Amino acid sequence: ELVQLFQERDSLPLSISRQNGNIEVRTKFKGDTMVTIAEAKMVKHHPDDFREFLENFNEAFPKVNPMVRNVLHLRFSDTREGVKSILKFPYPL
Repeated sequence: ELVQLFQERDSLPLSISRQNGNIEVRTKFKGDTMVTIAEAKMVKHHPDDFREFLENFNEAFPKVNPMVRNVLHLRFSDTREGVKSILKFPYPL
């Protein structure tokens, strides 16, 4: 299901676009569940500059964001990984 979501990402409605389309956020609802895909196409920094932050993301994100219910590490292959964060929004959202 996740692989299919990435395959159809360009057809999903564009929710946010910044820096002349460099950063795009797309959102899809499945019932009462919202799925969001964010993509930064060109960044000034090399991805390795964020390695330390991303390596600890699963443990650190819930500590700084009280809305986080769970963070799941997703692995698709040796070179492709992702994160699924489950949030509880305050009422009435």
